[in-house]
Amino acid sequence: MERGQMCQRHRDHVGVTTFHVVKKWKTWTAAQQHCRDNFTDLATIDDMTEIEKLKRVIQDVGAEGRVWIGLRQGRWKWSLADGENEAEFWNWDTDRGQPTPRAGLDCGCISNAGKWHDCYCSVLRQSICYNGPNSTPPYVLVEEKKNWADAQRYCRDKYTDLASVRNQAANDKIYTDILSGLAYNPFPWIGLFREWEWSDGSSSSFRNWASGQPSYYSSSHSPCVVMRSSGLWNDESCDSRRYFVCYEALPVVEVVSPQPPLYSGDEVTLRCDIPRYAGQHQYVWLKDNNTVPGETSQTITITLPGQYQCHRQRGGSSVAPYISKPLDIKYQALPNATVEVVSPQSPFYSGDEVTLKCNITQYTDWRYGWFKDGSQIPHKTGQIVTITLPLEAGQYQCDGLRKARPHQSYVSKSTTIANQGHVKRTQMVRVEMEASDDMDMEDPDVQKAFLQQIGDRLKAKGFRGDVKLSWMKQPDGKVFHKKKNDKKKEKRDEF
Repeated sequence: MERGQMCQRHRDHVGVTTFHVVKKWKTWTAAQQHCRDNFTDLATIDDMTEIEKLKRVIQDVGAEGRVWIGLRQGRWKWSLADGENEAEFWNWDTDRGQPTPRAGLDCGCISNAGKWHDCYCSVLRQSICYNGPNSTPPYVLVEEKKNWADAQRYCRDKYTDLASVRNQAANDKIYTDILSGLAYNPFPWIGLFREWEWSDGSSSSFRNWASGQPSYYSSSHSPCVVMRSSGLWNDESCDSRRYFVCYEALPVVEVVSPQPPLYSGDEVTLRCDIPRYAGQHQYVWLKDNNTVPGETSQTITITLPGQYQCHRQRGGSSVAPYISKPLDIKYQALPNATVEVVSPQSPFYSGDEVTLKCNITQYTDWRYGWFKDGSQIPHKTGQIVTITLPLEAGQYQCDGLRKARPHQSYVSKSTTIANQGHVKRTQMVRVEMEASDDMDMEDPDVQKAFLQQIGDRLKAKGFRGDVKLSWMKQPDGKVFHKKKNDKKKEKRDEF
């Protein structure tokens, strides 16, 4: 029967967690479920500071007596861990009531019949070490007596570990090779043990046992832990009904990778971290106070700036969730790239070799990329490139890549390198020509003939064939004028 229902939030808690004292009479397992449905979990306590604060809040809400906290006797497991295969095979001596729930009997030993027993960890016993699958024999009896912890250290130092017995074949091997030959029943150690565990999976080793605790011997069920109004702890049957203490951890949004500063285009991985809590849940993510659809994992990958928050998904709980403080994700602009024309300066003509340079605003360890008309140019990775007109005319861009962050720059704007045709030059040359007195130098046909002769001579000397020649008229409209000369025998016209 639930004789009272009250939830008290303790907001002076160190860090980002809050204690909640729930005045409902529940077994430890039912209390655990209530805490997980409505908060984070049954309370994990890390130090005496938390003990003192929790004592005050329990007194304030009138829940004095004994209240459940999140500690209970843990599951049996092997010293040589094997993940998912931990609980596939058990060979307890059930005819003798093994294993018992009594506190202190937290280490495993084996009878000469091959049956397992829970034993006091401090007792000195022989031990069975495991020497690896390829060793002959794989199991070794160490006759020197040690407590369980010392036997574990010895086996790990000299062999592999204390023996793990995960199937019937291994159990039979130990019986055949070792146990069947023993003249008496020494109950040697194997690698089985259990320890007190926190409901939320925390690794906190803090304990505040009352004198003579843990000492629960009578129940057929594994013991759980209550805290008294004095702050001291007792073990008690998990089936007892008690008030209980939950805690709520304020989630924290963390950047997993890459580490700031963040740059435009980065794929950023965020994690919703609940301090202390090691359980698995679905999560709710928010961006700028709006739920991010479809994201229920503990980690998400984003590419957009904004304020991100998270909380643990609670299903049908009526208690408002603890939402993390917003994490403001901002992106810095990438370095800018520009294409500089080094030489020659525009306009460009056929035959020109144009030198381009890629300038990037920050850093110097770039590997450069060049693009022509939107396509990357293979094998051009230097800061400076040279192109030849007219074959390589086009729209040129560049960017940069580097190993360190930022890994890239923006791609530059396009720079047009266009061929303007051949170089056009005008040069005026004075020509002296000899002609007979009866030749009309102003006759257009005569002038054309002379231009043809001059053009032929220029070609013979290596000038380009596209040179255009023309006569320049004087102010009086004539091209030629007779040159005055003291030597009367020579008649010359000039233009």
